[in-house]
This record gives sequence, structure tokens and C-alpha cells, in this order.
Amino acid sequence: MMMDPRVTKNLTHGVYLVGTKVGEKRNLMTLAWLMQSSSSPLMISLAVSVRHLTTELLRKSNLFSVSILRPAQKNIAKKCGTISGRTADKTASLALEDGPEGLPILKDAAGWLVCRKTAEVPCGDHIVFMAEVIDSAVQGDDAMVYRS
Repeated sequence: MMMDPRVTKNLTHGVYLVGTKVGEKRNLMTLAWLMQSSSSPLMISLAVSVRHLTTELLRKSNLFSVSILRPAQKNIAKKCGTISGRTADKTASLALEDGPEGLPILKDAAGWLVCRKTAEVPCGDHIVFMAEVIDSAVQGDDAMVYRS
């Protein structure tokens, strides 16, 4: 059997900003590989490249935020997905509110979650972080969808 790598083009994902804070360093990263992994307790799993600053920060902290982007926030998704937090402060020009412990949350997102990391598992060139949702809010129904 031969795997056809084009098959992933038919997978759809939401589009999110993962927010981290370690010491004074706050960062946001665009992410599409996120899923609900439990209902009780409510848990999510997300896959982050081993090369990203966000991976380093997630490994150092037990908490992170997830802002669920709206379709009109495509420019924010592009900015936070193409600029490295190692070289620029992506949080400086965005309308953010502070979550617990100063975690960055996008003010006009469709919704947000604050999560406590419970485990991490190496997965090829990514690390899957599992987390329990400890706080959340819905601010709209129009979530952005990404297709690879």
C-alpha cells in the first residue's frame, strides 16, 4: 500500500492562538492541530512542532491559553503563524486581555480556554500536549476553519 500525502488536504481544523507566559515572556502562536480529547473532565490535545518557541514555553509552564479565531481574524492568524516569538513580540500590537497568571487571550476571539497541562508525548516532529480545560468562555459562533 502507498500512502497518498494529499489526503491531509481533506482534513479540516479550527484556527487558534495558543498563548504562553513564562516569567515576563509572553507569546502567541497560530495552531490548527487541536482537538477535544475528553468530556469529563473536559480536556484537549494539541500538537506543536518541536522547533517552535511555544514548545519550549509549554514545557516550562503548566498553564496556557487558547483563543478561538473568527474568520475575520485571518491577518492575526497569519501574523502569529509567520513571525517567530524569538525575534518579535507578537502580543504588543494585539487587543489582549490577561488570563490567569498573565496568559494572553485575544479580546474579540470567538471563544477562549485556559488549560492546565497534564502530559506531553513525543510524536514525530511534534509534541502532543494534553491539558485539562480549567476556564473558558464563548464570545461568538463564527469560528475560523482551516483546510491544509
